[in-house]
Amino acid sequence: MLLQGLDTVIVGVHNGFGDSTISTENIWKLDSANGGPTGFSIKNLSPTVTKLYGGDGTYITASAGTGDIDITFNALDLPEKLIATAMGYQKDAVSGAWLHGKDSRPVPASLVAISHDKTGQAVVMGLFKGTFTRGDVNPQTNNNQTQNSTDSLTFSAMQNAQGLAYAEGVEGTDDLTVDKFNTLIFGQAIDMGNGLPAPDAPASDAPNSDAPASDAPASDAPNSDAPVA
Repeated sequence: MLLQGLDTVIVGVHNGFGDSTISTENIWKLDSANGGPTGFSIKNLSPTVTKLYGGDGTYITASAGTGDIDITFNALDLPEKLIATAMGYQKDAVSGAWLHGKDSRPVPASLVAISHDKTGQAVVMGLFKGTFTRGDVNPQTNNNQTQNSTDSLTFSAMQNAQGLAYAEGVEGTDDLTVDKFNTLIFGQAIDMGNGLPAPDAPASDAPNSDAPASDAPASDAPNSDAPVA
């Protein structure tokens, strides 16, 4: 598939190590107006192929499951709170500084990247669960030009409780939409205007976008055309 550009990256940090739900304040939508994502490289989607030999030749090649999936995520200016929350830093109440020490543990997160295909349709790629590690922080002195130091995070994916690690799709194919895809990955819809969950969107407990049937009681009337009593 021909991919063109990197439009948006959405990061949702889970509420805890055993709690995969995501609070509104822990969702960040990163685009040209916020964060400036510049690269999203997914590696090792497939597992290593194992060859079994017999009769002096290759008898079968065995491959199942996923590989050791890693994502290198680069951006111009990630929000400080996103980095601190994902990395498990602690906030010092006196100084206001984020502290990184022996008790810091990266918190599981979910991740979606949005590109486009050659026709302009959104191509969505998502990771259900994983943790971030942080790259170097390397400011340089200015000279006759301003020297910019940008951000880099590595996301190590893992399978969720349903054994799923990665998902992808093209908007408009098989009724897929970006909203459905976000609900699949984050368990809730995302307002693509400001990065926050849509106010009335129910959280989904299932690893898919299929909403449960309505619990509303069925009407006793045979149809909606019955005359008013």
